[in-house]
Amino acid sequence: DDLETRYKALRRGRMPAPSAFNVDSIATLFELSLGISAWKAYGEPTWALRCNPSSGNLHPTEGYLVTGGVPGLAAGVYHYLSCDHILERRGEWEGSVELRGFLIGLASIVWREAWKYGMRAFRYCQHDCGHAIAAVSYAAAALGWRSRLLAAPSDAEIAALLGLHRDLASAETEAPDCLLWISTIEPPPAELPPAPLRWHGKANRLSSDHVEWADIEQAHRLTGKPRLDREPANRMGAIHETAGEPARDLSILDAGRRIAAR
Repeated sequence: DDLETRYKALRRGRMPAPSAFNVDSIATLFELSLGISAWKAYGEPTWALRCNPSSGNLHPTEGYLVTGGVPGLAAGVYHYLSCDHILERRGEWEGSVELRGFLIGLASIVWREAWKYGMRAFRYCQHDCGHAIAAVSYAAAALGWRSRLLAAPSDAEIAALLGLHRDLASAETEAPDCLLWISTIEPPPAELPPAPLRWHGKANRLSSDHVEWADIEQAHRLTGKPRLDREPANRMGAIHETAGEPARDLSILDAGRRIAAR
């Protein structure tokens, strides 16, 4: 609620001055992008809505933070738990890791979609990941930060950095999707930080009635992304100055909530 950024300003490419990197600003980023925006009820049942739209409101997309450390937050790999709006520290390095920005990782738990949609769950997860990328980019811009989707890292590298490669026999598989570099003007690092040596926590199993979908597993194998030799040039230009005038002048928070509610 304290952000003075207006939706129509971002629509026209007018970003505010960059916020400082600290635990409060990163909390705002997650709240505006992957956090819970509202609760609904029908009789006794209640359910949550989140700022990133999702097919069937099933939310297979998980969010991670990779940081070299900012005021109020130690270096490490964190998982974002939306229901409690907290960061769970999952991985840590032996030494220091320098990052002039931070990374947001996205991954999909396909079973959250597959129990209802079957084979279609594979493409629905890709669709939801796109929503999450847009939501993170929107929230970063509201804080005066720039976001960039990294193309060079392979799926295996992303999985190792986020801890998804570990054998978690008690939990459903979590598939790596992408990494976003968040910074002010700094380019992304030439190499990803090394995978943490120490991991914490234990993944919980979502369903005792889990069903394996061989076709989905095959789709993952056939579309697995290898590493590119280098990061392609960033071709994203500034938002056009003559973008249409929004129908209403909304705060950044209200605009995000209305987008999610649709």
